[in-house]
Amino acid sequence: MFMRSWQNERLPQSCLAGLPAQVVEERCVYCVNSDNSGWTEIHREAWVSSSLFGVSRAVQEFGLARFKSNVTKTMKGFEYILAKLQGEAPSKTLVETAKEAKEKAKETALAATEKAKDLASKAATKQQQQQQQFV
Repeated sequence: MFMRSWQNERLPQSCLAGLPAQVVEERCVYCVNSDNSGWTEIHREAWVSSSLFGVSRAVQEFGLARFKSNVTKTMKGFEYILAKLQGEAPSKTLVETAKEAKEKAKETALAATEKAKDLASKAATKQQQQQQQFV
């Protein structure tokens, strides 16, 4: 069994006529574990794309970091529910796990922001150099 999902994040109507800032495509394949038929394996793949000129790479990096953070939270929630259904107590509460995930997401977002600034700066410098060549 497999599942495929898409997510389009659109910019506000005032920016680029509401074009998608990024598109995230996810594919999950669920199959029986070859060693233990009582287990289910998941193989997850994701593609992040952006068509924003000049910053598409930064948008893709940010989208990938955000996707990873969201998948981590999803899996923690899934594990929590399974543990509750089986009568086991989870090792950490969902609130503790969410706080840790939130802190990690903030760190990742800051790193992505810095990378985006660096890429934008390099692009601006390159554009200035190209303009000077034509003067």
